[in-house]
Amino acid sequence: MSAPSLSARPGNPERTGDPEGAGQSERAAGVAVLAVDVGSSRIDAEILDERLACLARASTTTPSAGTTVTSPSSSASTGGDPTADAVVGLCRRLAGSAPPGVPVRRLGLAAAAAVDTRAVAAALAVPVVVTDEATAAGLAEWRHGAGRGSDDVLVVLLDAEIAAAVIADGALVRGRSGQAGRLGHLGVRREGPVCACGLRGCLDVLASTRAIVDAYNARSLTPVARATELRARLGADPVANEVWRGAAAALAEALLTACALLAPARVVLAGELAATGEAWLEPVRAGLAAASPCVSVPPVVAAELGPRAGVLGAAMAALEAA
Repeated sequence: MSAPSLSARPGNPERTGDPEGAGQSERAAGVAVLAVDVGSSRIDAEILDERLACLARASTTTPSAGTTVTSPSSSASTGGDPTADAVVGLCRRLAGSAPPGVPVRRLGLAAAAAVDTRAVAAALAVPVVVTDEATAAGLAEWRHGAGRGSDDVLVVLLDAEIAAAVIADGALVRGRSGQAGRLGHLGVRREGPVCACGLRGCLDVLASTRAIVDAYNARSLTPVARATELRARLGADPVANEVWRGAAAALAEALLTACALLAPARVVLAGELAATGEAWLEPVRAGLAAASPCVSVPPVVAAELGPRAGVLGAAMAALEAA
């Protein structure tokens, strides 16, 4: 296979190193795909068949900035990107798990941030189909999870950053540059904290999991490592109550704007906060109801696929690109 020439970034699904005409033969052969979801703290990988059944899986920790990945094989190094190195190493661990006679010739990669996919494609000698993590999770939830059966869905992924997948009239909306759904940079509090983008009061600095942890730890003598740890402290810890409700209220304001613009039939909340169930959903719904006299508020539900949504969406993108 020739060396890939395109370094894809999260956004529109793109293929790197895909030989012309390979898609038709791969469909006929019934091949499996590798799917990788690169999250802010964890990388999950699976080999899946055309029915999205998992044939093998593995996971590892997402490298932090400046980290050097130590691989069992020095050839796993991509030459500078530790996240790409981790993806390559994880995929090689899974390579021997593919069923005999079922070749794995394509990689679907979902990522919350830029990954050197050209280096990944070159190291693994496979075409790479890349999309952003929120789009992948949204695609999976729409087709197979909490959004199925509706042609107008907003799937919001709450992680260290916040982003959404927009489905309108039965189609995934990507936007001109593939950046539709950047809900985390919607301004909510004009005098709020400064965001990484340079503006004040973006949703990311008010309701992301990172923002919740930072806000709580700044005021509490018993710090937490994850936002979901506040769930057990609700009702007994006034700081936890205030931070939790404040984040939910900020999210509700952003969702109100999104609903006014997009009029979704359903809002699906994904990510670790959604896994806390009604403890998170109830204040978000209440905030929407209180602030929406002129906007029709759709049902707000929790995602159904859990942490596998990103992997499933990456696999779907890879299979559909073939």
